[in-house]
Amino acid sequence: MPHYKVGKKHMAYVRALELENVKQSFPNKRIAIVIPIGRHAGALKQVAHAHMKVKVKHLETCQFPDEIREDGLAKQEQGLKLGRKYGER
Repeated sequence: MPHYKVGKKHMAYVRALELENVKQSFPNKRIAIVIPIGRHAGALKQVAHAHMKVKVKHLETCQFPDEIREDGLAKQEQGLKLGRKYGER
């Protein structure tokens, strides 16, 4: 099958159609999407039952500790420092 290059808007539309097909195949299932930092998903949000956007605070909450001792206990000295690259404004 040949590979065609398509734009981002076209791919968003295709993903929304795929999601619509999943909803039709499994009408009793609820579909939720998680949108990464710095991304948009307008077409998918319209099709999904629920959606949320990942925020920097979510990443900070899930960060591994800065140090893990040999006895397996964690020691966290300071939180995650994310810059503009990850969507912090």
